[in-house]
Amino acid sequence: MTEVFTRGARAVSSRGASLDNCGLSAVSPFGLTRLLRSRGGNVSMMYALVAPVLVFGGGAAIDYGRAAQIHTNLTPRPTPPRSPR
Repeated sequence: MTEVFTRGARAVSSRGASLDNCGLSAVSPFGLTRLLRSRGGNVSMMYALVAPVLVFGGGAAIDYGRAAQIHTNLTPRPTPPRSPR
């Protein structure tokens, strides 16, 4: 993962060296490190992150179930073999 540097609190790079010398701290490109460390409003943040995944998963499950049902209805039933007379 690429490190993006910004001015701020003390941070240690992945190699263990302190980044205080240059006044920069490592953060993730999308600010996820700061988001995961923050403790204020955790319930609403987690809900905001998980809700779209749950809605998408539920919709995909419903679509898959409906497609399987239609496929079953469209598949012809095998006819039993005729016995020789």
